[in-house]
Parts: sequence; C-alpha cells; structure tokens
Amino acid sequence: MKTLFLNPAAGIAGDMLAAALLDAGADTPEFHAQLAQIEVPGESWQASVTETVRHGIRAKQFQVTVNGDKVTPDTDHHHHDPDHHQGRHLGEILDIIDAAPLAASAKIRAAGAFSRLAAAEGAVHNCAPADVCFHEVGAADAIVDIVAVSLAMDFLGIEQVVCAPVAVGSGTVKCSHGLLPVPAPAVAELLRDVPTVFGTAPCELTTPTGAALLAELCSDFSGRHSGCIISTGYGAGSRELEGQANVLQAIVCRGEAPGKADVVMVECNIDDMPGEWFSHVGPSLFEAGALDVAIIPCTMKKGRPGTILQVMTTNDRRSALIDLLLCETTTFGVRWYTAQRHVLERKIIEVDTTFGVISVKLGFAPDSGALVRVAPEYESCRLAAIDNDRPLAVVYEAAAAAARRAANSQPTDST
Repeated sequence: MKTLFLNPAAGIAGDMLAAALLDAGADTPEFHAQLAQIEVPGESWQASVTETVRHGIRAKQFQVTVNGDKVTPDTDHHHHDPDHHQGRHLGEILDIIDAAPLAASAKIRAAGAFSRLAAAEGAVHNCAPADVCFHEVGAADAIVDIVAVSLAMDFLGIEQVVCAPVAVGSGTVKCSHGLLPVPAPAVAELLRDVPTVFGTAPCELTTPTGAALLAELCSDFSGRHSGCIISTGYGAGSRELEGQANVLQAIVCRGEAPGKADVVMVECNIDDMPGEWFSHVGPSLFEAGALDVAIIPCTMKKGRPGTILQVMTTNDRRSALIDLLLCETTTFGVRWYTAQRHVLERKIIEVDTTFGVISVKLGFAPDSGALVRVAPEYESCRLAAIDNDRPLAVVYEAAAAAARRAANSQPTDST
C-alpha cells in the first residue's frame, strides 16, 4: 500500500498540496497534459511549476494564470480577493469537473472536496450547500488547484493519507464577506475532530481549499505511520513566514507488509457502574464501529476492584466511540492510543458434514497463503448440535475436519 504522509506544520492550501505532490513525483508531461483538459467557461488558464527556497528548504510552487494574469494571494496567504474572483455555485463547479476527460477517481476526489466545502459553508451561513455561492474557491485557480491534487494522487498511486496536526495560524483574513477570524469559519467546520495547532503565525495558514482536501482525502489524523519512504515533496506557500519554512511536507511511503494494520485502542477504567450496564454498552459499541470489545478486571485506587473497558476500532470511528463511552458509562475520562496488529487473511466457507451444512472461518498467512487457522462458526455449530441432538464438541470437530479437507483439495482464494 502506498501512503501519503502530510506534515502541515505551516498549514495547507490547495496550491501547496498540488506543489508538494508534484515535487514528490507527479510532475510529468502526462500530468500537465491531462490537467490542461479542464475547461472553465469564460476563462482561460495555464498552470506552471517553479522552484523556490523557503528558509533553506528547496520547494516547488504551483502557479495558475487566469486570463493572462497571475493569481496572487494577498498578504494573508490565501486566495481571498472578492473583487477578482467570479462566483459559482456547487452545481456549476461539479459540471466543470464532470465534463473534464479525466479518470473517474480524480473526478470523485475533486467533486468530494467541493461538496464538503459547500456543506461547511452552508453550515456557517445557514443555507443549503447547493445555494452556496463560491467566490474565492469558485474561481478557475481554485478549481485547477483541487483537480490538480486529485489527479496527482492517481499519478502517485496513493491509497491512503495520514496527516499530522494541522496549523491554522491566527488573526484575521479578508474575503468576500469582509474580515473573518482565523481559522475562517469554514476551515473550523471542515477541521472538526481534527488535531489542530493554533497561533503559530499571525496570519491564515490553512485555507478552505486546503481544509476541504484534507477532509476528503485523509481518514487518519493521528500523525503516526511507519513504512519505507519512497519520495518526498515540498510545496511552498506564497509568503515568507518569520521563524519557519512556509512549506507543506509530503512523504510517499510504501506501507507495512500485508497483514499489518494500525488500529486505535480506546479505554476507560470503571469501578462504580452496575454490572448489567456492561450488557447494554457492549452491543452498542459494536454497532458504533468497534472491531472488538474486552472487559478486563483490575485493581483501582484504594484497592477497589474495577474494570478496564477496552475497545478496538479504526481511527475514523474513534470520536464516535469515545462519545458513546462518555455517555453510556460512568467514566469521567477516556484514553486512546494507536496500535499495530498482524492479522490472517480470512475467508468464510460452508462445508457438508453428517450434521448438515456448517460455516467455517479459514485463516491464511498473508505472506505465503498457507492455511493457518480453521475455526467453525459457533452459531452454525450450535444449531447443528441442537438439530442432531449431538454434543457441540463433536459437531465442531466434524466441521473442522471437513473444512481442512476442502481447503487441501483445491486452491483457495483468500479475501
């Protein structure tokens, strides 16, 4: 798996992310040829890539020229210029993206970013997403920025995105609505539940386009990843920042070996909750996205017996499960951390036995494909044992033996 790791210590904008991905290896003639096929009604545009240096770091800049004029961000490092940009609604922008002769995957990413941005703007201004009129981000340069990022993801073969905490800056920014606080309301909406760093520079560091792209592309904001680095890229912002390089770092990694995956462990200690409440909480956690739930006896302060309620999940479900634990248990706090696991490739098959058809789970080594585990499904065995008036263990052994014979008699395509 190819993973893109983003480090927005100086924030993120659409042009910065496009430049970083191009610097990481997507800057090819074929990329520019495909990007040039975007047609924006009433406007002609060209994109160029140049090199620059920010606090000693060589980086690329992605520059869009519209109708012969360079689109220059203002001193607040963002494409906020209400007098320059043409306003467009979401439907118009989606039509532009859909009409471009690009791969469906690139169109889906670009449309998704704009749809998220419309939803955020709609929430801020109390209107339907379809009624939002984009001024700054509806202009040709913003459309090209977002499509360029979406296209570059395909060229690099990125399969997942991991992001470190996002710097947003401080102060105010000028836009079509006047002066807005930093982070801009739409940015704050888009970065909901995302680890965010405030106040590292007296200006806007993360733009609505940058935040929308993160919301669309990234499902892991833990800032933690392990793998082999394939390439690195640096996308420069438009201004110099005092004390830090105004660049977005992008690192392309080759992921862990098959069978390894990061999970999130969410835990809390409980010593004052009635035992029957656990019977309610457990199924609720699974319904909310838990991969596994464990109840572990422990000794708490003052020697009181207690329970560790431990939940395994994915990072995108972490917040929902934390909220559930805080609402449905008596705990006053929840902790979480990222862990790695090594799992077998799994497949469910059905086997014929003297007791009827029984479901069996097979586990295969991810590297060699060898059969490692045979596990008859409990509920299937239980029903067969009842129907045949035989001990559960006898039915279980018969199902396991039939599954081994089936697995050894023909090649198995594990999934």
